[in-house]
Amino acid sequence: MASGGLSVPAWMSDFSNRMVVEGNGNLVRWMHVTPWKQDVESCDRVGLIEAMPAGDSEKDATGRHWEMRLEVMRDAIVYNRNNPSILFYESGNKGVADDHMQQMKAIRDQYDPRGGRASGSREMLDSKEAEYGGEMLYINKSLTRPLWAMEFSRDEGLRKYVDDFTPPFHKDSPDYNRTRIPTPSKTCGAGMTTGVNVRVQEIV
Repeated sequence: MASGGLSVPAWMSDFSNRMVVEGNGNLVRWMHVTPWKQDVESCDRVGLIEAMPAGDSEKDATGRHWEMRLEVMRDAIVYNRNNPSILFYESGNKGVADDHMQQMKAIRDQYDPRGGRASGSREMLDSKEAEYGGEMLYINKSLTRPLWAMEFSRDEGLRKYVDDFTPPFHKDSPDYNRTRIPTPSKTCGAGMTTGVNVRVQEIV
């Protein structure tokens, strides 16, 4: 059965999200924009926790651009606040200023005062305002904030145990991998270098 775009049937969302649950996935973090309602309701049905972003541009914003992000977060909260699978409201794929985080929390407090959701952002582990933070390189940089790894199986992420089948040391690992030692004699466009693998059996 072929499907695409908004023609994806609800059972297919359930099938996909249930595989995450059955594969011992803890939660799903939608990237950059608010998830569509079908997936939100699917996560409710299969018991998959989710983080809900609103709108994002990989950086903080100012002026009218920031005002629009506040408006999108307000609308997303109102639209999805009755869906119990949402436990996190995400202000951005990259950290925002603490005063902007205060504004995001104020929207949460106004439109979902009893929902119990945490308001935070990726990074922001040193923030005095964010209620959680995230890291994508599997390194806990937080002293006080709850943290979770926000991107799965990044090639450049540190891991305790490494072998031939573990990124970044798999034989199909791309040459642009950031954990490789640069080889100055070989370049591949835009200043990127190819290199050799650094191989360790255990990182303490």
